[in-house]
Amino acid sequence: MNEALILVGLLVEVIGQITSATSETRELLEESDLNILLTVIGEGLQSIGEALQGIGVEDPVISASSYIESAGAGASSFAAWKELMENGEEAIKLGILGDGLQGLGAALSAEAGDVPVLQLGDSLESIGATLESIGGVAELKGEEVHAQHLAVLGSWLQATGGLIQLIYLTWEAR
Repeated sequence: MNEALILVGLLVEVIGQITSATSETRELLEESDLNILLTVIGEGLQSIGEALQGIGVEDPVISASSYIESAGAGASSFAAWKELMENGEEAIKLGILGDGLQGLGAALSAEAGDVPVLQLGDSLESIGATLESIGGVAELKGEEVHAQHLAVLGSWLQATGGLIQLIYLTWEAR
């Protein structure tokens, strides 16, 4: 296990999660291209951070779950970029897929893990990403306000889960 790589990856992921959560919160207050761009950046950082963690972990299931989350965050980043460029239904569907993959990856990691604090963090990330995915479905159905509330709640749950893991692993590494 490469502790430094895992910590750096987790730090990058958490910065991305907080960036995405901030952009979703700002979008609730006022729609703007800047908010969507922040989502592109935040999800991209999450993707990079998860990939780094996947490289640093020895457990094959947890490594695979990190790569699944990385793919999901990458898809969500690309979906936000597509929304910025085209604002179409295809971008929403890609975002649903990306958030769903993030939820699946985090759930696999929580199940495969053996440290309760890390499992809690993964569980919060999984619930948060799943709520974001459900929000995407609500958006497809034209329920904009409901969708945005789910996106804000889900993104902050993801950020909270990541932050719990970062604090714990940083404390353990000292």
